[in-house]
Amino acid sequence: MLISGSILAVKNGFFDYAKVLKQSGVDYLHIDLFGNDSGEFKFCDILRFDNSYLPLDIHLIYPNITEEMITTLNSSTAHMLSLQYEALDDPITALETARHFKGNVGLAVTPSTAINDITTYLDFIQHLLVMCSEPGVSGAKFQTSSYNMLDLLYEKYPTLNLYADGGIESGIAKKMSAHKVKMVVSGSFLAKNAANIDSTVFALKYGGERDIPISRLLIKPFALPVVGAGAELFDVMDTINRGRLGVCFVADNGKLKGVISDGDIRRAYLKLGRGFFDITASQVMNRDCFTTDLRLTLEELYQKISDTGRPITVIPVVNNGEFEGAISLR
Repeated sequence: MLISGSILAVKNGFFDYAKVLKQSGVDYLHIDLFGNDSGEFKFCDILRFDNSYLPLDIHLIYPNITEEMITTLNSSTAHMLSLQYEALDDPITALETARHFKGNVGLAVTPSTAINDITTYLDFIQHLLVMCSEPGVSGAKFQTSSYNMLDLLYEKYPTLNLYADGGIESGIAKKMSAHKVKMVVSGSFLAKNAANIDSTVFALKYGGERDIPISRLLIKPFALPVVGAGAELFDVMDTINRGRLGVCFVADNGKLKGVISDGDIRRAYLKLGRGFFDITASQVMNRDCFTTDLRLTLEELYQKISDTGRPITVIPVVNNGEFEGAISLR
């Protein structure tokens, strides 16, 4: 299950907390924004997040959506946008405007909303965010009626991605998979457990499961930072930077040739000096990198990594020489 961590749960110090969330293993930064731009965090502040942070998951509780807002969002690292349905003066007009957003657009709805009302907007959206507590209020109690709404939504709109937000803790997150939820938003639960945030995120994602197959964490090659063996070093560094994993994979014709990390780049520069930019990916990559296949459980993979004594967090997956993707444990 994907996790979107709400940065507004900490009330201040948003950007420091966002860095903590990135290291914890959550997938997105969730930001609630209100029509009156109240609070210490303003709409324009989303532009302060760059690729060194997680991609943004924006929840707008606004009566109207303007072209200027979408332009700002498109200039940011926002990947998802949810419009609070009940707050919109004119949902059709708002969604028409939001169509220009570069990422996925969806509606956020409360359990009080009639499910049939959503049918009108299906051509505009890719996901539904079910608010399981009062929208925009961090720490509000989870409403158990949300389970019934999620079931009804899945039955009526099985092709839409369902997300849930509001009062989500590990026990509730564990139940969400049974209700076809693909992502949960967690705010106060993560913030209150910031001292043990890695294990807290793990509990949210896997709900205390055992024998979790690593295939569930597989990132396919098309979504990974990949270069060819002949790539120039500037392209390699640009790919690493855009990929946000600290590494890039070197592959040709579906075969993994090696891996290049930030550390490999630094060592190559110290060794070669000014000649650094004249070499290609094949000359700096690690050909003897740690790999796995998909037969392991997550616990077994952690044990194999522990046995190496190295701080490995991104592992290429190879099957009979074919590059199938990677597992990120960040």
